[in-house]
Amino acid sequence: MALCLTITLIAQDTYKGKFYKNQFYIQTDIKIPKGFHQGYDEDEGLLISINYGAQALIEDIAIMANDDTICFEAIHFPNEEIEWVEITEGLWINAIGQEEDLVDSFHESDEIKMHYAGFLATGEPFDNSFIRNKPLTGKLQWFISGFAIGAINVMPNTIRIIKISPELAYGSRGGGNVPPNSTIYYVIYNLENPRV
Repeated sequence: MALCLTITLIAQDTYKGKFYKNQFYIQTDIKIPKGFHQGYDEDEGLLISINYGAQALIEDIAIMANDDTICFEAIHFPNEEIEWVEITEGLWINAIGQEEDLVDSFHESDEIKMHYAGFLATGEPFDNSFIRNKPLTGKLQWFISGFAIGAINVMPNTIRIIKISPELAYGSRGGGNVPPNSTIYYVIYNLENPRV
């Protein structure tokens, strides 16, 4: 049986970026900015600028290094405009223009390094590494299977949205800030991918 790591924002996860507005969306211990957020990931040397809209939903992300924009993505979430590509039953990734070789399995010992923001289908956030300026790292076996498979289908320096059904997420038990039987979404920025 694989160990599933539930990542939850708790009190010690302090926000380390800069606010340009003083309005917050607050849900239990989570504080996520409404408006423009800018943070610096010292480990990676990245300047991450995020524009948050209503209910702390990400509207766009810009990733910069040495004053060069590596990646910019306008996010339409949650929104019927998203065109989904099914990777495996219960797991989708938003379509982009280029062809990709999508895979539906992973090696448990492979490791990932990425930033992410997790949302419920209602748009309510349940976790966010961007506000901690610290990417998620770990072996794929530590995470829910939908996240592990979805993560390896995001190429480095790419922002994507993945959609995970309850069966590949936290199921009927739920976990952390995720209620039982929830379809969940992640906005992911991948720093490393074991497939590459």
